[in-house]
Amino acid sequence: MPRDSDTDFYVDSTGYTAAMTWGHSDSGNATLGSDLRLYERGLTETQIRPAGSGGFRTGTENTTALIPDSSSINPGIFAEVVIPANERLKIRSGARVDWVATSAGPGAILRRGGPRTLDVLGPDRDSSHTLWSAYITGDYELTEQLTANAGFGLAQRPPSLTELYAMRPFESVLQQGLNRIQGYPFLDPERLKQLDIGLRTENECFRGSIRGFYSWIDDYITSQGIAVDPTSSSDRITSVFANTPEATLAGGEGFGEYSFASNMSLFGSVMYVEGRNHTLNENLFNTATMPRPPGSSSGSSFGRSAFDQSVGEEALPQIPPLESRLGFRINDPSPCRYWGFEISARIVDNQDRVASGSLLEQSTPGFTTFDFRGDWHPYEDLTVIFGVLNFTDKHYREHLDNRAGNQLYQPGITGYVGTELTY
Repeated sequence: MPRDSDTDFYVDSTGYTAAMTWGHSDSGNATLGSDLRLYERGLTETQIRPAGSGGFRTGTENTTALIPDSSSINPGIFAEVVIPANERLKIRSGARVDWVATSAGPGAILRRGGPRTLDVLGPDRDSSHTLWSAYITGDYELTEQLTANAGFGLAQRPPSLTELYAMRPFESVLQQGLNRIQGYPFLDPERLKQLDIGLRTENECFRGSIRGFYSWIDDYITSQGIAVDPTSSSDRITSVFANTPEATLAGGEGFGEYSFASNMSLFGSVMYVEGRNHTLNENLFNTATMPRPPGSSSGSSFGRSAFDQSVGEEALPQIPPLESRLGFRINDPSPCRYWGFEISARIVDNQDRVASGSLLEQSTPGFTTFDFRGDWHPYEDLTVIFGVLNFTDKHYREHLDNRAGNQLYQPGITGYVGTELTY
């Protein structure tokens, strides 16, 4: 790790949205609009290593790794129509077109002790894309209390400024903690196709919903490990953003609440996502133009490689495990509802579907925590909220938590209180 560091970081965004709608929800309506988004980003990070540290040459060596001053401009137009086909079926459809242009100023990794100046992004760093998306959904009332819905959509996502232009700064984006990330100016936009189906219901005693989805993603933007830092005890790695030709995401969520008295209910929810990279290490980079780490003529500047270079299939990284919540809720039975509280259990499964070959992602065990939350309304315009999280003091770690050095765990018993005044 660097012994000293100084970081200057900024993100700025602005824009507008304008839209007009004709018609009514009962008889159908149409919306037409446009929007504009402007983003700017930059990061300057100076790391100072004392003489002879980390296996470097003697003499103080300062490394400046950064995201150069970069910007994105994104105007777009969109349209949507809602058509009640009959008393039971309502169809909604929409589309939009975006123009995205990105650019970055000069940026370099500077090393004194060489001395040498390297611009790992190369001269060709501007990009532009024309993107489009479209969807259609339908809600069908099977009964007065039960509605089925289904939808299909196509969408494209452009790479972010970090994914395009990061020049090996330290970022906590992977489990190991402070890893170096390398942008890739030649990334293509992601292209997604997604199918959704679901049911929802509501009556006097019960309300709930269930939804499932499946996504096919071409040119999914992910990370690929290219080097392991041998001076790090936690296998800190350098990774580069890349398009994988074929990936899939599948999962679903459900929610239900049953009221067995006028002021008491049981509730529960569940969420699950599974991601697969079906083309691991298959033509991820254009080797003639791929930005290399400084001083490297191959994919690794640190010598040791711990990554599976075979073409195959692997779980996508940074996917949360199966999670559910079960609880009991009680409210003040009076019409004014002066108070209410709930006790819930958060149940998280173990996660063993990990990107162990490409990013050294590690499995994590499951856990269960218990929370208490409440609110009190002493006056009509005053609300007091309070609670105790993890009141059994469970020792646990989230799957996406950093695991740098001595492994980091979540806090134990945590209480909170707040007020809200309306006038």
